Order: sequence, then structure tokens, then C-alpha cells
Amino acid sequence: MSTRTIIEINHDYMHDLDNPETLQKILQALRSGHVNRYIESTMHIVPGVRVLAQRHHSETLKLRVE
Repeated sequence: MSTRTIIEINHDYMHDLDNPETLQKILQALRSGHVNRYIESTMHIVPGVRVLAQRHHSETLKLRVE
């Protein structure tokens, strides 16, 4: 499966990406296929990081930021 994922990282939490455990949690969530539940509920994977969209590479995605 070839999936594209767009994530949002809150600038206030950017320093947390230096923590290997935080980065591991993000990558595990993205690889596990459980990301859809985060998209549907707009929950954060970890504080300050959330998935905005996930689509198959052949699908078109419009992203509007306001």
C-alpha cells in the first residue's frame, strides 16, 4: 500500500522531536495503520503532533489552511 500522510507539528512542541521516544511513537502510529482513528477524531498522536490527512498516492487531496 502506498499511502501519503500529512502531519501538523505545533511549533511549541518542535523540541519534543529531539526525544527518541516521542519520534518512535509518531513513526509507530504512522506505520501501524491505526492513523485513521487519529484522523477521524482529530486527536494528537503525541502532544503537538496530529495527522491532518492520509490518502492513497493515486488520490487527490486538497489541503486548505486557515
